[in-house]
Amino acid sequence: YKNAAGFSLFDGDVEVPVQVSPIVNYPDGSLHWALISFPVTIDANAKKAYTLKDAPGKAAPQNPVAVEERGSKVTIGNGRVSVTLDKEGFNGIESLTYKGQEIFRAAKAGLTANGKGGPAKPTHFEFRYRGPVLTTLYVKGIYGDLKTPTWSMSVTVCAGEPRVHIEHNLRNGGIGVDTINVDSAKMCFGAAGAFTAGK
Repeated sequence: YKNAAGFSLFDGDVEVPVQVSPIVNYPDGSLHWALISFPVTIDANAKKAYTLKDAPGKAAPQNPVAVEERGSKVTIGNGRVSVTLDKEGFNGIESLTYKGQEIFRAAKAGLTANGKGGPAKPTHFEFRYRGPVLTTLYVKGIYGDLKTPTWSMSVTVCAGEPRVHIEHNLRNGGIGVDTINVDSAKMCFGAAGAFTAGK
């Protein structure tokens, strides 16, 4: 199969929205490994069987994920929550909104290690997965003028979910660096007007 959009998913006779994202392809372009994403609610320890069919589906998710790019700003949202990042002057989260209200905005230095950081062009900025069910943006960069440590971040928004998934990693790899001492590493957010601590 070469067309990742040529699949549909069923719960019995009911079609379920599905997104098939290629991970590894054979040399001829056909799928080898793929991530299958679909919205589902299931009780703990319960089991549920689905059928994946090799025919294009028609079911669309509620609150689908969409990506908007304006200049250097990239916004990922689903109508309930959205997150904006800057691919030129990356500083962590530029803005995070919930139900149309801004909750967080960029801090002066969103990502820091050993006191170094601030807005900078990331070394890597790409969508790992991009579709109406799930979108994941993967970013890598450095802290100011430090060779090491470096950092990586994955930002994921799913259809219908009122949350943004953020995975941030401190990376210890560095060319020509034998030892790394990290006294402090931070990811900071600036509180916006709609944010009240504890609520």
